[in-house]
Amino acid sequence: MTTSTEAGATVSARAGWWAAVLFTVAAMVSYTDRFILSLLVDPIERELGMSDAQFSIIVGAAFAIFYTAMGVAAGWLADRHNRKRMIIIGILIWSAATIATGFARDFGTMAILRVAVGTGEAMLMPAAVSMLANMFPPERRSMPLALLMLGMIAGNGFAFLLGGALVELVSHQAFIGLPVLGDLSGWRVVMVIAGTPGIFLAAAMASSIREPVRAVSRPPNSLAEPLAWLWRHRRQLGPIYLGCAALSLGDFALVSWAPSLMIRSYGVSTSSTGFTFGLLAILAGSLSALAGGLSPVD
Repeated sequence: MTTSTEAGATVSARAGWWAAVLFTVAAMVSYTDRFILSLLVDPIERELGMSDAQFSIIVGAAFAIFYTAMGVAAGWLADRHNRKRMIIIGILIWSAATIATGFARDFGTMAILRVAVGTGEAMLMPAAVSMLANMFPPERRSMPLALLMLGMIAGNGFAFLLGGALVELVSHQAFIGLPVLGDLSGWRVVMVIAGTPGIFLAAAMASSIREPVRAVSRPPNSLAEPLAWLWRHRRQLGPIYLGCAALSLGDFALVSWAPSLMIRSYGVSTSSTGFTFGLLAILAGSLSALAGGLSPVD
């Protein structure tokens, strides 16, 4: 069984869905590496002598500004270059930066590494969405794209579940005596372990996914062309963009500081906080993402 792109090229349904699954896992890993720091605020601040304001820069501005800027560049690259290679390079960049965060010694180093995480993660979504569009016909794209969104939402929750579980293991000295990990403090162990799956994921993509044939289309000659299109449709798109921006601000604030509120003000343990927030994010977010994918196509 095959699925057709608009250009007439075909890929097997199995290959298309396998790519969708791997992209979903990649989205989950990226969001885990993005948000797992939010569960580790206090031990990081104590060990590195950082303030809440400095930590906000690490989890917020250092990541988000470069993620946004690189997202535009990544979209331009995805129109012109090998998208599979882009995704693999991006995964390796953010995974290596996450692992290196576990060895950071000061605020400046952590800020630079978070810039690297944002840069690597920005390469995933433009290239993955473009590849899925060439692997599935329009009437069958909603569910693969919903699955991809599910990975982002589940990754948010999985960050808390994984972080809480690892903190609990560290408290019971589960990693004592192991090479490298045995010599690190608790939050450093969490970061090293969180960054490691991406290395294996990149290898799996390299060996099992192929670049699909592109639909016949002309990429814009410059950034001015899509910007002009956005300006022409500003009345329709402006409220959507502003709404998404406001939603992202609230989402980042909640995810970044709600765990610390529970731990600092209400005495909830880190592992319990991770379990509660993680479970809520995965259950509620997964249901909404899958419901969207089941919506009928006009």
